[in-house]
Amino acid sequence: VLQQLAAIRGAVNGMMLQVIQGHLTDHVVKEPDEKQREADLETVMQVIKSYLK
Repeated sequence: VLQQLAAIRGAVNGMMLQVIQGHLTDHVVKEPDEKQREADLETVMQVIKSYLK
């Protein structure tokens, strides 16, 4: 059971990394409006902080 839980955790962490990377690319890197980039970055940072708690 512990081995399965570790595998699930690894899969979820990998998926979270892909979601964060995609969001950063689409909404922060490619966003032409600087104010919108800052707002999107703050949203991403809130998600990352809540995930790491």
